[in-house]
Amino acid sequence: MSKEWQPPEDPGEYAAWLDNFVEKLPLYAKQLGVTPEELEELRKDRELVRGELLAETQRTLVELRGRLKAVCPAERWPGVFQEAFARLPITREPDRSQMLRLLGKWVAGIERAYGGEVRPVLSWKYCPEGIRLEFSVPKPCEGTMMYYRSKGRAAWRFFGIYTRSPKIIFTAPEYLVEEDQKRWPGRALEFVAVGWFEEAAFGFPCEPVAVPVPVLLAKA
Repeated sequence: MSKEWQPPEDPGEYAAWLDNFVEKLPLYAKQLGVTPEELEELRKDRELVRGELLAETQRTLVELRGRLKAVCPAERWPGVFQEAFARLPITREPDRSQMLRLLGKWVAGIERAYGGEVRPVLSWKYCPEGIRLEFSVPKPCEGTMMYYRSKGRAAWRFFGIYTRSPKIIFTAPEYLVEEDQKRWPGRALEFVAVGWFEEAAFGFPCEPVAVPVPVLLAKA
């Protein structure tokens, strides 16, 4: 017997689900016997959830700024931090909550390095297989963590932890099997890297690099 469906437990995922539910429900309200009064109550609930999440986001950003200032003057803050502090309050869920958690991990990485100048160097070029990402592993790190996103999006997605450069990204259609990957060709992806030491971030994230993903034909 299948389990009864439940809304997402993660607050950001729940807020995104609720937004979608409130937007779609009026299309089926008459069939389902949902009254206008019930729809209005649901809209009020959504606004309450939105307000609580935004307030929590703002409190967390204030805390993260304070932690960052304690180990690093503002002029040394990475560009990804400046962008995140500005954009997160206006970013939709679930991207906002995901990015807020990642920002906390990156700040913790800078704290672990005591604000020291520990950051990978990241560059790229095209290769026959697609894209060649070249990176350094800064001392005393054991590897380099990479994240990516479509250019213009707020949230970064985990790409992998690597100990040796380069990382080849195969962009022919037969290698892009995930739904997100299928949309890569013809778009610009951004990559950012941070050191990895003793199972966590260590040091500063590098400046992101933007990579136009080539459109390659499938092999015969």
